[in-house]
Amino acid sequence: QSRVVEEALRRKNIPYKIFAGHSFYERAEVKDMLAYLKFVANERDEQALLRIINFPARGIGDTTLNKLREAAQANSISMPQAIKSLDLEAAGIKAATVLKMKYFLDAIAQLREKMPYQNAYDIATEANQRFGIVDSIRQDTSLEAQSRAENIEELFNSIKEFVEDGEAEYEQMEAEGYDAPIVTLDLYLENVSLISDLDGKDKEEDKNKVSLMTVHSSKG
Repeated sequence: QSRVVEEALRRKNIPYKIFAGHSFYERAEVKDMLAYLKFVANERDEQALLRIINFPARGIGDTTLNKLREAAQANSISMPQAIKSLDLEAAGIKAATVLKMKYFLDAIAQLREKMPYQNAYDIATEANQRFGIVDSIRQDTSLEAQSRAENIEELFNSIKEFVEDGEAEYEQMEAEGYDAPIVTLDLYLENVSLISDLDGKDKEEDKNKVSLMTVHSSKG
């Protein structure tokens, strides 16, 4: 529920602080989904790749990733390039694991090719369906896991709202005779980057801010 409140406060330039919890965009599962979108948008984002290559679990562990990193560095290329072009079996990575990594990159590349033609929401929902992100979390029936899945679904709501707001603006452009662009994934990620920048500011000063917390946290 906090996402809508946070974004409304940001739009009005009203400072706030979250108590006993994380800002919506700082939650681990939200970062995981955003990492998928960042890697779709930019193959050079190795930080995003490392976050998602084994989420949901694909049997690609830290030992494999360390070997991949070493092989990439030894050849002065990126990790995605290493997956596509090097003999990783010679670097000690099992053939089956190499195939998993190549399949993963191929699936991401197919989404990347659609970016100029599909809006951010369509790309995000296809990524979720293709990689079974929310479904994998919901396999855990605990309340915590269900909450994590709901947070990702709320992220999709934010992307949908962003696209719909952009399309509403573009309708006016079309009415004036201009070619309206697509509300692309790049545009959405730029918006999220601005939000993240705001998260990091003024943390030392808690006065004159709206306090956001659960009812439980507010007791006393």
